[in-house]
Amino acid sequence: HDKLVAFSGNRKLTAIYRRLINELSLFRRMNLADAKLLPISASEHRAIVKAIAAGDAELAGRAMRQHVMDSKERTLRNNGPQAPEPAPALPMSPHRKVTHA
Repeated sequence: HDKLVAFSGNRKLTAIYRRLINELSLFRRMNLADAKLLPISASEHRAIVKAIAAGDAELAGRAMRQHVMDSKERTLRNNGPQAPEPAPALPMSPHRKVTHA
């Protein structure tokens, strides 16, 4: 990531990127520690590098954007508030009468 930002030659972008990375570092580590997510992220990175190596700026841009959006979704899904477990159903008493409205 750092190299791609550095290649832009844009110091302001580099500064913004580094602040963002500092803010997101905990979430990034948590995602990368998940053995299921690492191969997905690595595959996305390979697609980006392949497009850059082919000189296809449009494809590289689309692959980067998709990686960012997918990473965001994974981060929200894996680090966001967890839905509460549904309460177990109470067994019905054989003496309890069920009425319908």
